[in-house]
Amino acid sequence: MIFRKTIALTIGLLFLCAGLIAQNDFHVYNYTTKNGLPENNLIKIFLAKDGFLWIAYSNGLLRFDGNNFRKINTSETPFPNVFINQTLTGEKYFMDASGYIIHFDNNVVDTIREGNDNALNYLNIKGVLPDIKTYIELTTPHVNETVDKEWDLNPLTMFPVNSKEYIVKTINGVAWFNGKQKIKELSLTQFKQRKFFSSANQIYFFHDNNRLSRLNLSTWQVEPCTLSGILNTNNISIDKIIRLYWNSNNSDPCFQYNFSLYEIETDSLNPNHIITAEIISSLPQNTLITSVIYRKAEQQVLISTDIKGLFVYKKNCFKTLEYDKPEAGTNNSYFCQVALDSNTIYTEWNREFTIHGAKKSRFNLIRNYSENIFVDKRNNFWYVQNSDLVCFNPSTGRKKIIYNPTGEIPLCYYEEGDSLWVGMVKSFGCVVNDSIKHIYTFDNNQSNFNILQIQRLENKLWICSYTGIYRYNTTNGALDTIHALSTKYTYHFTVLDDYALISTFGRGYFMYHDNIVKLMPAGEKDALKQVHAFIRDKNDFVWLMTNTGLFKTKFSDLKKYFSDTTYTIPFIQYNEENGIINPEFNGGGEPTYLRLMNGYVSLPNVEGLVWFKPENIVDAKFDLPISIDKIIVDGKKFNKDSALLFPSNTQTIRVEFSSPFWGNADNLNREYMLKGYNDKWLALPPTQTSVDFSGLKSGHYTFIIRKQNGLNDNVKFITASFNFTIEKKLYEQIWFWLLMILIAILIIITAAKIYARNVTRKNILLEENVRHRTAELMKANDALIHSVSLKDKLISILSHDIVTPLRFISMVARKSSTENTSLDNEQLHTLLGEIRNTSEKLHDNAQNILLWIKQQNKRIEVKKSNVAIGALTEEITEQLQDIAASNGSIIVNSISHDDIIQCDENILSIILHNIVSNAIKFTMNGKIEFSSADNSTDYIVKIEDNGSGIAEEQLTRIRKILNKEIIPQPEMSAGKHGFGLGYIIISDLSALLNITVELKSKQDEGTTVILKIPR
Repeated sequence: MIFRKTIALTIGLLFLCAGLIAQNDFHVYNYTTKNGLPENNLIKIFLAKDGFLWIAYSNGLLRFDGNNFRKINTSETPFPNVFINQTLTGEKYFMDASGYIIHFDNNVVDTIREGNDNALNYLNIKGVLPDIKTYIELTTPHVNETVDKEWDLNPLTMFPVNSKEYIVKTINGVAWFNGKQKIKELSLTQFKQRKFFSSANQIYFFHDNNRLSRLNLSTWQVEPCTLSGILNTNNISIDKIIRLYWNSNNSDPCFQYNFSLYEIETDSLNPNHIITAEIISSLPQNTLITSVIYRKAEQQVLISTDIKGLFVYKKNCFKTLEYDKPEAGTNNSYFCQVALDSNTIYTEWNREFTIHGAKKSRFNLIRNYSENIFVDKRNNFWYVQNSDLVCFNPSTGRKKIIYNPTGEIPLCYYEEGDSLWVGMVKSFGCVVNDSIKHIYTFDNNQSNFNILQIQRLENKLWICSYTGIYRYNTTNGALDTIHALSTKYTYHFTVLDDYALISTFGRGYFMYHDNIVKLMPAGEKDALKQVHAFIRDKNDFVWLMTNTGLFKTKFSDLKKYFSDTTYTIPFIQYNEENGIINPEFNGGGEPTYLRLMNGYVSLPNVEGLVWFKPENIVDAKFDLPISIDKIIVDGKKFNKDSALLFPSNTQTIRVEFSSPFWGNADNLNREYMLKGYNDKWLALPPTQTSVDFSGLKSGHYTFIIRKQNGLNDNVKFITASFNFTIEKKLYEQIWFWLLMILIAILIIITAAKIYARNVTRKNILLEENVRHRTAELMKANDALIHSVSLKDKLISILSHDIVTPLRFISMVARKSSTENTSLDNEQLHTLLGEIRNTSEKLHDNAQNILLWIKQQNKRIEVKKSNVAIGALTEEITEQLQDIAASNGSIIVNSISHDDIIQCDENILSIILHNIVSNAIKFTMNGKIEFSSADNSTDYIVKIEDNGSGIAEEQLTRIRKILNKEIIPQPEMSAGKHGFGLGYIIISDLSALLNITVELKSKQDEGTTVILKIPR
């Protein structure tokens, strides 16, 4: 929030402020509730040594830095009605009526003593405390019990002698104390109307209407004093002294006399001589003044009131002179001026100015070109009337017309020795024998060429025109130009040693040295784009006259920039706040400014002439410290002096700061940087009191704020800073990364293990697949071998068991058809019997072959069920009994019909059929018997015959068949009785039912087949 009151804000008090400015040359600011104060009733003001103004009001404390107010939070302040006191060492303390005492320093609140809401325990002190211990002693346990009854407490006037001893005003005089112990006292009852004050470490008091005395502390006697100045012993009246102010609030001694304010100054050679001078002739009226702080060195007065807030008076260091009531067709805008004497200036409209004002001149010079007038060393005036050059002697009033053969209007003049150079529109020359002798004419068709200035530099005449600057060699007549300034619209230059500062119209200003030209910085808001003149004062400052005010810098700083364009030139700006009514100055005139013998510099302005003494200008203090008031992190306050470590999740950081400055706010040039974030200085407006940062990454930071220390070469900046650290986030911690590395290593190891395991598993799977494929290949190979074997078997069977019967039948049929002899019935019966037997055998073989092929093709499905084995063998017996009877044999079933087994009845029936059929073939006139046996694991079925038996070779082949062994082809084809397809079928079908087949046989004794059927 902006608290600085500008001219626009003083409209409401214009009737007051205008009078103050006119009479006392003060610029007045009035701060009220409209522009920053919480209320207009101010109890006391106190100016601390760090430049802050402390304001006590009915509800607490304010701190003012000259531009911005800060209300001290209730948690940091005593109760309402605060009193401000300081000690001899400059420490400031705040007390309230309850006895509460706090010490506020460097934005740290230290509670010295708690108050008591139910009791009044305070001393309203006018003066300075020796130390805070003295105040505590005087108010502990209560002021009513500890303070000397002779003291004058309304208020208590106190003068410290040292850190322990002090002098107080008593009802009857004064007393010297050490703590609560009285050392001595002095009765002053003979002096009436005593009003005390301190000046230059001396104690004085007014008395008896118009008398002034000093208390000599060495002799402990009263000595009379003399009073001189505007108020003196002859005209002062003690009744009109409203109040006296001195160093109790860091004010220079002064007093309010009626509605005026006067300073009190002790004669440095005679302490008994006091000098008075008026400071302000008209103080704020219709209000009670509660405090005054007079700062003589700073030319400033601060006044608090009970209903009109705070007044800040700043001495105008410039004075704008205006002509009262200009004639019709004229104004107060001026260009050219000449000195009539050490105090008086003549300028346009035939007017004369002194520091006291303006009047009509006694000269009545008629000029048709008002911007230029020149006074030579003989005090002759040179100016243009019509198209003639006129030389006017003000002493005699005589005018002389200078012959001008070309008729060009003279625009500028330069006196060099006895010669007067004259610059005109497109030529220049010099005055010789009352005539202008043209030296050089420029071949330039530009209508705005105009020679505006002539001056010698580097042994040449520099000719300044709107199109550039030319250099004329008066020895050989050679002319050259400074090319860097061509078309820059130059119109003035100032020679400073062997440098030149050059003005242009709106193109900035340039500096020249040793044939090098550089554009100089335009300043804040391009304020130096239009510089009309450069004034060098006795302190080596250069003043720049512009359209936006007056600027000051050091000539040495300009030269530094010329050598190094990265250098920053500091400037101090002066404008309305300094007494310049209008900050726009006029340029183009010659001379551009005037320096009088009395020390004043006069500058032409659009609203008058601005006068000032450059060497006497008092600038505001720039070296007051910067205060970092608060550091607020996510709503929590921190002290900058502590180790600042903020958590990693910090969102926002606000830094609040103050910069005491009692001058023109435009000169409060501040900037800040946050190292660790952006190493770049960022400018701060005068009214900005805080900066915010958000989203800062973890790391170490340094906040730095600095302000320009005026034009001080030794300490260019006043700086304040603090460091803070934002903790690293979890993922930024070293241990976190070590953990992550460890986890990564573990992941890699785990991944490697998983990969290895996967590779192993894949290898295992691959091996398994290889084994599986190998097994499949082996199975396929076995199947192939089996198929080959099957083919071999099939071939053998077909060749033996099928082909042989067919051949036999064919042979019998052929014999029967070819023999001539007829067959009798018996032979025919025998032959048919042979055919029948062979056909049956062929039929059986065909059936067995089909059954075997069906089994080989896996088309037989096993379906187990409960089988009554005795009934099954009985059925088979019945089916084959006739066939067996044809061979003279019988089949006997000795298996019990009660025996039940789990088996596939159909497959078992085929097996039994084949076994019995084989037995029938090889049993003649014998017996074939079914029998059974039982054990814990198997049910045993025996088929036993007493036939011819099986030869050993044949038996071996059959056993190989039953054991699933591979039989070579030749072996399969051997034997007259064939291979034994039945046993092949028996072997394969038994395997389906997990039946073990055992074969026992002896030739000529019979054969036994044993079937072991699993339970």
